[in-house]
Amino acid sequence: MEGTTLHYANDLLDRYPEGVLPDGPAGSNRRPVRAKMQPMLTQREVEILRLVAQAMSNKRIALALNITLETVNWNLLNIFAKLSVSSRYDAMIWAREQALIE
Repeated sequence: MEGTTLHYANDLLDRYPEGVLPDGPAGSNRRPVRAKMQPMLTQREVEILRLVAQAMSNKRIALALNITLETVNWNLLNIFAKLSVSSRYDAMIWAREQALIE
């Protein structure tokens, strides 16, 4: 169900690129909407992205944060899904653009 809702919301945003949706007959009284929703990363996910930006391997990240390798992998998969990216590099670039990491 969540995927359907997200698809519907993205479809609406594509149909109304000016950032407004019609409200009422003939589009009168237009109301603004948020253009893009920012993905919500947990503090742990941001911490992992910072270590990724330092070119640390998953194993090294696990050792640095005193968590298991599986937990690092799980967090990275969640990050990739939230950001709609497929690599550590793309996730790192996104985080830098958002000023989450240096």
